[in-house]
Amino acid sequence: MSTLEQEESLLFDLDLARKYSAARDGAPAHAWETAATALNVRSMTHLAADLASRGLKAHPNSDILLHEYILAVALYPEKLEQCFKDIQKQGNGLPNRETLLALVDYYLERDRDGMRRLESVDDPSQKAFYHELWGHYNLAGHRYKDAVASYRRARQFASKDPRLMYHLGESYRALGKREQALRWLFKAVRRERHYVQAWNALCGLYLEAGERDLAQQSLGMALSVNPRDWAVYFTLADFHLAKGEYRRAKSVLEGVLELKPRPVMSAEVCNYLGYIHFIEGEHAEAGRYFNKALELNPFLAVAWLNLGNLYFHLKRHEEAIRCYEEALKADSQIGAAATQIGLSYLSMGRVGDARAPLEKALDLDPSEYFAHLGLSEFYRRTRNPIASLEQARQALLIEPEDANVHNYLGIALETNRKYFEAEKAYKKALELDPDHRWAANNLGYLYEKLMRLDRPHRHPPEMAFDRRGVRGGLTRW
Repeated sequence: MSTLEQEESLLFDLDLARKYSAARDGAPAHAWETAATALNVRSMTHLAADLASRGLKAHPNSDILLHEYILAVALYPEKLEQCFKDIQKQGNGLPNRETLLALVDYYLERDRDGMRRLESVDDPSQKAFYHELWGHYNLAGHRYKDAVASYRRARQFASKDPRLMYHLGESYRALGKREQALRWLFKAVRRERHYVQAWNALCGLYLEAGERDLAQQSLGMALSVNPRDWAVYFTLADFHLAKGEYRRAKSVLEGVLELKPRPVMSAEVCNYLGYIHFIEGEHAEAGRYFNKALELNPFLAVAWLNLGNLYFHLKRHEEAIRCYEEALKADSQIGAAATQIGLSYLSMGRVGDARAPLEKALDLDPSEYFAHLGLSEFYRRTRNPIASLEQARQALLIEPEDANVHNYLGIALETNRKYFEAEKAYKKALELDPDHRWAANNLGYLYEKLMRLDRPHRHPPEMAFDRRGVRGGLTRW
């Protein structure tokens, strides 16, 4: 049975049955739009895509139908690319043409192109959609406060839209504001009780708080609407993974595979299973699952990236680079793959080859801070200590809570003979991650170096950089 047939075989609630039956030949655009929206809200994406495409044949200028079609095929890059071409062909007669193209860019992860496109829209006629999309881009870019502001602006034009309530809930969740997140998600499900994503989000919030009974209720609501929606299973797997309950996470995902989802979803599950096996140190099993994911979906860029990371960890750098290149073929905007190519070259000692991919990574994604760390190492090895330090500081601006950043910053500071600051950086790395062995080693080597440089005093390590320490009337710093 095809996925479309499986979705058609689900027991429709009365509201959906009425809306679905109204979308027939000769029906006005509104009937098709209402039905497509209802299907997407219930996460019946195959039916939504099929119905929207049929409706577009009769109403090709319906931007709402196009919007719903894009949402329905968001997991399929080839369908998104074709949709992008079709919208371009329609010219300026299509309402919100540039905003629709920016929505396709968003799902294809072409964020810079999409944001430039939105910035070019002088007077968007469908203002709610325009501001909602800005919210998506802000949320994807971790600009959570800006996302909240964008979604609130969108609500000025569509105050009853449950999707905007859901997105506000997710934005507040990202900000760590649980009560606000719950409030908006409750508003979403009260407005549309069949909203599967909102129930899934509530399930996730309750799991995070350890309220498993309430989580189970939300899970039940989601599954009662659509028992073949896989997102809720990923929510459960994420919860168990965060708790270090690897066996339970794997059990949930293996249960999904037993339900025989469509290949594109099975590929996502296999990739996830591969990731769990990888962090458990079960490298052979991880490789098996990553390769299985790629058999099911050769265009799954994240699986190529993960397989590359497995090879990188095993020091099989040539194979790692091949996987990263395949990831970039599948998704030309995946900056992490370009970063890993550069880091692979550094690990192989091919320092001269490392710079170009690392700079490409930052061109693709300015938030790719590991590319800055790679460039810091590149400049250190090519004896440009000032540039090395600047790159480490750029990484720190992007991700100040990563122990690796502080470790690399310490190396760059030490290379520039800023020993007191290097010590602080290494200590900060160990504060963030007490098990960071490289930072511990580097701090130990720094103290040995200072003892050699200052043999007459032989300061114990904890005294080496005391700004207040005065010896013979002279301040050390």
